[in-house]
Amino acid sequence: MAVFSVDSDAILTANGQALATAERLRAETAALSAQLLDLQSAWTGSAAVAFQGTLDQWKATQRAVEDTLDGIGRLLGAAGAQYADTERTAAGMFR
Repeated sequence: MAVFSVDSDAILTANGQALATAERLRAETAALSAQLLDLQSAWTGSAAVAFQGTLDQWKATQRAVEDTLDGIGRLLGAAGAQYADTERTAAGMFR
């Protein structure tokens, strides 16, 4: 028999924190991307071209991080809601 204890409010709080972190990262990433794009007008040559490849790689990695944080947030939200609903249902059976 499985025995567990869950604080569904803590899970839902973590959900909100993960989603807020993802949004902060998006904002910071957008600001940094804008700054780096401004370099295109001031920087040319083979080093600038090579840097663009590095920038593209960073953007892909950042998208993966954001997608992962979004997934964590969705899963925590679903788990927290499910646990809270299960507790309400179980408590309701004894009323």
